[in-house]
Amino acid sequence: MNAELVRSFYEAWNRRAFADLGAMLSPDVEWYDVARAEAVRGREATRSLLGSLAEAFPAAWVELGAVHEVGDVVVAECTYTRTAGGRWPRRPTTCDVIELSGGLIVRGRTYADAVRTALDLGAEAQAADAQARVVARVA
Repeated sequence: MNAELVRSFYEAWNRRAFADLGAMLSPDVEWYDVARAEAVRGREATRSLLGSLAEAFPAAWVELGAVHEVGDVVVAECTYTRTAGGRWPRRPTTCDVIELSGGLIVRGRTYADAVRTALDLGAEAQAADAQARVVARVA
């Protein structure tokens, strides 16, 4: 049951249906993004934190891997990919530990390799810049 709610949570993120995502969060939910060293509390602050990645990378979506449920805790392995325009050199991967109570998410922690992700995204930006310079020379 809890694993299904978590799957729905990521489906809502992929649809950018943040109102639906927010309905799955407890009013006093806490979320901690370890890589960013950022903690938030409350439904609106958590929606904002989770939405910031979608705003920064509008073509990104979550490919949900293994989902492990033990009681009120669900661990989800997530890989970020792109809907268009190719792939990142290495697809950023996270592991989310999500705690639920009464059918709502009450606590979440996102674990990711921030350095590897930054390097990968930086490599993508460099490749795009190089491509733009080539196009400019040809034009």
